[in-house]
Amino acid sequence: MNLKNIKRKNENYLISQEIPIVENLPIYDVGKVRNEKQTARRAVLCYAIAGLANDASPMKLKKWLEEERLWNNLLDLEKTYFSKTIYSKQEIIDFSWHKECLYTLCWIGGIIEELDMPFEECSLDSIFSKIPPEITVDNFIDNFHYISNNTIIETADLYYRIHSTTHHPELWKESKKAYMLNMSVIRERRRTFEWVLDDKTIWTDISLDT
Repeated sequence: MNLKNIKRKNENYLISQEIPIVENLPIYDVGKVRNEKQTARRAVLCYAIAGLANDASPMKLKKWLEEERLWNNLLDLEKTYFSKTIYSKQEIIDFSWHKECLYTLCWIGGIIEELDMPFEECSLDSIFSKIPPEITVDNFIDNFHYISNNTIIETADLYYRIHSTTHHPELWKESKKAYMLNMSVIRERRRTFEWVLDDKTIWTDISLDT
């Protein structure tokens, strides 16, 4: 795996899509890739947290996570999400963005085949039948396998470069595609890649420097 070649490939791709690039952006930095099973568990946790934004019962979700032996995989901060019955508007927004993380994790784990360009929020309709509780948690974890580390790193690098572009509107000029980019979608997908590609990161405290 040559990170310089990945950088060049992604820059050429973005240019071909009429999305401007930040030319002096450094080579993407990769840590130690996280364990597949830990990543699969995080996908289920994202599903549960996203459910809080859609009127799911926090008590029922907590009980389900406990029964599936996933409760202790939550961070202490995340556990507090399930002890409340009323949430602020910002909390609901924050919870809802976990669906974008879930979508990305499902692509990383081979549950879905494509990760569309980040112009619109994802739809989970195609994955509901492939994830818990529609299938067992054990089955989901056992069948969750990374598509390939190289593909994951290459796509993480792509999002790193797209994210940088969104911070430099002076480069957009006549690029309609740049104006179409959804900054929140980019942020959450990139957060997911950063977590998977560095097992020292903490889910609720991930640096998204560009």
